[in-house]
Amino acid sequence: MQGWLIFACGGILFWGLFGFTSKLATSEGMDYLTLNFVGSSVLMLTSLTAWAVSARRAPRNRRWSEINLALAGGALSGLGQGAFFGALERGPAALVVPLCALYPAVTVALSFAFLDEKLSGRQKLAIGLTLAAGLVLSTQ
Repeated sequence: MQGWLIFACGGILFWGLFGFTSKLATSEGMDYLTLNFVGSSVLMLTSLTAWAVSARRAPRNRRWSEINLALAGGALSGLGQGAFFGALERGPAALVVPLCALYPAVTVALSFAFLDEKLSGRQKLAIGLTLAAGLVLSTQ
C-alpha cells in the first residue's frame, strides 16, 4: 500500500471518529463554541508535538510564504471546524457529517483552476456524483 494511502485511510478513520465524538458532546449539552475551543486546544497540543518531532528529524529554514499559507490554512480550518460544530449542534450527524465531508470539492475546483491539476473522466464523474449526493442529502 502506498504511503499516502495509509495516511488517507487514517484521516478517514480519525475524522469519522471525530464527527461521532463531536456529535456525542453536543448531544450531552456542550455548545458548539465550547466544543470548538476544547477540540482546538487538544489539536494545538497534538500539532506542537508533531512539529517538535519533525523539527528534530529534518530541520530547515522556513520561508514567510510557507508560514503565511500555514497560518491562513489554520485560520480557515478553525472557521470550518466552528461551522461544522454549529451544524452538528443543530442537525443530525447522519446528515451533517457527510454533507460537510464534501469540502474536498472546493479544494479540487481550486486545484483545477489555479494549480493546473488534471482530472480523468472517471474522476470528474465521481466528483459529479459526490456533489449530486450532497444535493440529495441537503434537501428535506
